[in-house]
Amino acid sequence: MTEFLSSSTAIKTTGLPEVNRSAPSTSTRNTRKKRVNSTTNAAHLDLIHAVRLWRKRDNREWGEVEIREFPSVFFYNLHQHEWARKKLLCGKLSDFLAIETSASSHILEVGSGNGWFSHHLARHTEARITGLEIDQLQVEQAQKIFSHDRLTIKKGEYYTARIRRNSINHLLFVDSLPWLGSLEAVMSRAQKLLAEGGTIHIINTNTEFPMAKRLEKTRAAFEEYCEDKRMTDILPHYEIISRQDIDIAGFSDMNVSNALTQVFKRKTGFGWFMRKIDSC
Repeated sequence: MTEFLSSSTAIKTTGLPEVNRSAPSTSTRNTRKKRVNSTTNAAHLDLIHAVRLWRKRDNREWGEVEIREFPSVFFYNLHQHEWARKKLLCGKLSDFLAIETSASSHILEVGSGNGWFSHHLARHTEARITGLEIDQLQVEQAQKIFSHDRLTIKKGEYYTARIRRNSINHLLFVDSLPWLGSLEAVMSRAQKLLAEGGTIHIINTNTEFPMAKRLEKTRAAFEEYCEDKRMTDILPHYEIISRQDIDIAGFSDMNVSNALTQVFKRKTGFGWFMRKIDSC
């Protein structure tokens, strides 16, 4: 942080060498910028590698015929339960947004992958939809399969993508939140992107948000799973967030009625969570 001294402040510097306080040269600034960009690009490449490894080792690579059917899946899909949750919860979110949006609304899905849900929203709401995806291969696949006059799928990273401040009405994370680092950082960026009265939606169907007392146990189990699948490279990039952190961040549980949840009054780590931003 730059510090400023008022002109009325007198400072004696007896015996001290004169310090050159001139602004850095253009070449120096460009060198620093290149260094930052190089570090950022390396981090992005590591993340892309981790996500691709996860898709490959965890049987999450799908062809055009399968993607066009999402969220319905074929009998041989190894993640049937996860897709059943996704179909239910994304359907509820889609119904909500169909009511809450208009032709002037802008929805941003972060980590849109192959674009199936962004396309679904373009078909079922009046809003303009942007799918943001860091992996160019996924972007190209989505652009090849899906087309709609109110749908844009583009390559970009959540924290660095050039998006106009306060221009998003609804910000969506469908199974992408764990890849984005700390919840605090996610929320800080969201506050800058969302318009007043905007909403943030988290849908979580593959790795639950455990209660705090089970957090370390869940992390250990996830690490073991990654070791068995030979995909430990994803561990530095995948953050398992506790359910308490979701609650503390101000999210409401929008989960559909579940008999066990109602009978035992238990909170679930899977589901749909929403927060409204009243002011920015």
